[in-house]
Amino acid sequence: MSNGSKVAAIVVTYNRVDLLKKCVFALENQVDVQINHLIIINNDSTDGTARYLESLSYDGLIIKNLNNNLGGAGGFNKGLKVAITETNDDYFWIMDDDTFVHDHTLYALESAALKLDYQFSFLTSNVKDPRGKAANIPEPNQNWTGKINDGMVKVDSASFVSILFNRQAVEAQGYPISDFFIWHDDTEYTIRLNKYAPGYFVANAHVTHNALVGDTQITAVNDVKGRIPRYYYLFRNEVYIMRYHFSKKRVIKAVLHGYLVAMQCLLTAKDYRFKRFCSVVKGTTAGLFFNPTVERTR
Repeated sequence: MSNGSKVAAIVVTYNRVDLLKKCVFALENQVDVQINHLIIINNDSTDGTARYLESLSYDGLIIKNLNNNLGGAGGFNKGLKVAITETNDDYFWIMDDDTFVHDHTLYALESAALKLDYQFSFLTSNVKDPRGKAANIPEPNQNWTGKINDGMVKVDSASFVSILFNRQAVEAQGYPISDFFIWHDDTEYTIRLNKYAPGYFVANAHVTHNALVGDTQITAVNDVKGRIPRYYYLFRNEVYIMRYHFSKKRVIKAVLHGYLVAMQCLLTAKDYRFKRFCSVVKGTTAGLFFNPTVERTR
């Protein structure tokens, strides 16, 4: 970064080699600044991703081909471990393979870091879907206006779609929880990092996320059959976050919400009602007893 600091970009990929190529191209072509390392975590892809990665060759490239799919949570956990143990970089810029950063995204993040005198835990980007609709919107802090004139908003949590972590924050708070597998690993982790130092949304750090934001909200009630089992993780992880980071009142609210959604699945879903109901009920209940390991850097 502009004070001589170095950035490692971390990409987690699974069976989307064409998107990965676009993601890597965008990272390689940042204007005015450059990354020091590119770490790619291949979650046991079967679509030719490993062959593509073998074709890449340049300084600072670190490829980890995993023997099984650890999910997004496990992939980012692994990526940050690699960054901590195999680089001396000061900042870690992480994203999925369907994240396309713009030419000046890293420059905008670095400029924000300089304005903050590097006193932050994470900086998250201004994400839009391919049609230009706002996506992956972070949760603003109650006192969100402090840096508004600098093009930044203080936030409580954010997604892993182009987010820059301060190495010191990672060392202080550990890694994302691998056992989350999917959903809300980013929410939990950024809440945890906020305990070290504030996180900020950076308005000028533009990113395109290759996932359309639909006009109809996709939920456990109406999602496609193949995605129904994923809602177990969603509701389990939500209840855990409330237990670990918030009040008993929030826990009760999350549990009641989960059971309400389960009843909606049973009564109003157009298909697979019992399958949807079971996924949500089991996940909500599991969240009351879920105690995953929070791994530390040392």
